[in-house]
Amino acid sequence: MQIMVDGQERPQTDLKGRTIGDILLEIKRGVSTSGRIVVGIICDGEAVSPERIQDVLKETADRYGLIDFQTAQPKELARNSLLACREFLNDIEHGSRDIVSDLQQSQVQTAMGRMGPMFSKLNDAYRGLQGTMQLLNIDPESVELSSGTAGKFMTALVDKLRNVKEALENQDYVSLADLFQYELDPAIVEWRQLVDHLLESLGES
Repeated sequence: MQIMVDGQERPQTDLKGRTIGDILLEIKRGVSTSGRIVVGIICDGEAVSPERIQDVLKETADRYGLIDFQTAQPKELARNSLLACREFLNDIEHGSRDIVSDLQQSQVQTAMGRMGPMFSKLNDAYRGLQGTMQLLNIDPESVELSSGTAGKFMTALVDKLRNVKEALENQDYVSLADLFQYELDPAIVEWRQLVDHLLESLGES
């Protein structure tokens, strides 16, 4: 079998009885001097999903013909995540405005249909920003925004979404439109500030 790192064959060692987790620790030590981190594992051409990773790490390596460990620089990962967040924010902004327009015109079903995809992107953006700050070892409370720290902003966002959920449950569509227009829309502006701040810290614009 072959063990590879970023498509480059790695010198063979005795793999009998060794788990993929054992080899991962060895790979991590080897790439740490270059500042790179392991970001994915491909076993016989199939990328290991996050849901399967813990089970796969317990498997013996010799059950596969080829295992390729994928690495990347943390800053490179952070940059890609932030650029994706920026795209999500554009979509969220447009989706929010459409929802407000629909609700104001009593087109409730149309508005409901838009909310699922928009909240999915909102969740992806939230997780992306949270993960990026963890990756860069940035304390959210150390990042100042116009309304306070990033930590307070992210906590406040959760509270705003809780209010949206309550308005939905009460079928209070007037309040729901107001929440989107006067609370979530300004939050998107704050979110952009955070994305721009983090990109600037990476030397990006």
